[in-house]
Amino acid sequence: MTIAGNFITALQGEQRIGNVSSETEQHLKHEFRKLGRDASGPTLATTVEVEINRLVRQADTLRRLRADLLAQPLAKYNGGSMVSETETD
Repeated sequence: MTIAGNFITALQGEQRIGNVSSETEQHLKHEFRKLGRDASGPTLATTVEVEINRLVRQADTLRRLRADLLAQPLAKYNGGSMVSETETD
C-alpha cells in the first residue's frame, strides 16, 4: 500500500471512532487523489499541515464567535480538555 493509502486507512479508522470529521477525511482523500498515488511523504505531510491550519482557523473562529456573541470566555485546549483562560492564569 502507498504512503497515502496507509494514511487514509488510519484516518478512516479515526473517523469511525469520532476523532476526525467525515468532512476532514473526505477533504484529505480528495487532496491526496489530486497529488497522485506516488506523492512523496513530505508532499503529503504538507497537505496535512494545510488541513490542520484550516481546522485551527475554524476552531479559533468558533471560539471568538462564542466569546463575542454568547458571552462565554475564550478557552484554551489543555491536555485533552478545554479550560477557560481564567482557570489557566
